Amino acid sequence: METVSMQTILNKFSIMETISKFYYFADHREWDNLRKLFTDQLTIDYTSLAGGEPVKLDAETLVKHWEPVLSKYKTEH
Repeated sequence: METVSMQTILNKFSIMETISKFYYFADHREWDNLRKLFTDQLTIDYTSLAGGEPVKLDAETLVKHWEPVLSKYKTEH
């Protein structure tokens, strides 16, 4: 049986917590809190959906693009 360090467990918990916050903030339209989950600069890769190349942009721009699109839908993750 593999031994897992406490740090590995804490890291996994932190990732799960961040993902949960991501969905919660998006579902509840908490755009400022959603923005805070990201680093300032991001690489967004939608190539599997739309082709093209990955795009680099700042988190503020990403969330501002998502806001009008996601606001149209009732979501619950």
